Amino acid sequence: MVQDLYNKVTDSGRLYWMYEGNEDNYKVEEASESSKMKLVGNNLKLSRINGVNCYSDSNKIPSTLTYEDMDMYKSKHPVTVSSVCQFNKDENWNSDEIGFSKEYIEEVYQDLFGKNAKLNIDIVIPMDLYNGEVYKYVKYMKQTGGTGCGSTSGEIIKAVTDNKTLKIYEKLTVEKCNDKTGAIDKSLEENKNIIYTFELENDGMYKFVSRLREK
Repeated sequence: MVQDLYNKVTDSGRLYWMYEGNEDNYKVEEASESSKMKLVGNNLKLSRINGVNCYSDSNKIPSTLTYEDMDMYKSKHPVTVSSVCQFNKDENWNSDEIGFSKEYIEEVYQDLFGKNAKLNIDIVIPMDLYNGEVYKYVKYMKQTGGTGCGSTSGEIIKAVTDNKTLKIYEKLTVEKCNDKTGAIDKSLEENKNIIYTFELENDGMYKFVSRLREK
């Protein structure tokens, strides 16, 4: 159970991107819905795909959309994305348009944040936007490029329960790049301990409460 809960709220290979720059001081009750939906997106299972037909449904799916994205440094900027159906036309691809039902997204949302948590369909999951015409969250894409340097790795060092509270302690190692050489510099490596807190609800499930740096 501890490993499963930890996996729900971590993505160490991508520098905890879903916490929007608050990765050492993240409290769910104070968090933006944007960051919560990034956590939702990180928990979607391909086995729950609800397909969209690019032929019969294409007229219901906008080819491109522009929305305000919130990056990890909390600066808003417009992002234009294309539906997979549109990418198929533009790039001569033959990929399936992926969709997830609203009910499934709500299920994941409440699994993370509690059975009484209310999903706001106006807030996007990165690259998955709700479409009221087909009643699904539909996959959109954007062109990307470039390379990165550095890595983040975490490991569970202990888990502690107290009444209805479960705390998972993580040792986090961040390898940083040297600005001059562009390579990982061990002398810049940072280590810290992170505490993930979960609270047991009446239905026997744990909801995510916070991710805080241990003091």
